Order: sequence, then structure tokens, then C-alpha cells
Amino acid sequence: MNSQGAKIMKNKNKLDFIEMLEEARHLIKPNRYRFILAEALVSYFYTFTKSPTDIRNNTNSILESQNIEKISLGFVRNIVEKTGEQS
Repeated sequence: MNSQGAKIMKNKNKLDFIEMLEEARHLIKPNRYRFILAEALVSYFYTFTKSPTDIRNNTNSILESQNIEKISLGFVRNIVEKTGEQS
């Protein structure tokens, strides 16, 4: 599998995780759900853009649509640092 194919599969797995998380939302405490969802979204958007501001804006847009508190730019930077280390 070429690198583009691997990237597509990785993104599909992230989307599957986000969908699964939504289904299990009622089992998780609200503040923990927010953290897990935001972390997954930041990781997902990081595959499309390396701009922390764009990642934060995209993530916050989804969080707002679900009436969940927004995240900060610092949160994004911390997650991006972890994501970069794992690559």
C-alpha cells in the first residue's frame, strides 16, 4: 500500500473511532467525553492541515454543534506535539 493509501486508511480509522465514541457518549462522563472527542478531532484534522489555528477552529465548530465547550489553542498544540512524536 502506498503512503496515500495508508493515510486514507488512518483517517478512516480515526473517523470510525469518532463515530464509535459518539455511540458510547452516554457511558462517559461529560468532561471526559469532551477531552476524548476533542483529542480525536485534533488528531484527525492534523492529517489535513498543520495550522494549529485551523485545527482549533475546525474542532471547535464540531464541538459547538454538539453543545460542548470549546478547546484552546494550547490544547491543540499539546495534542499536535504528541501526534508528531508518534509519527
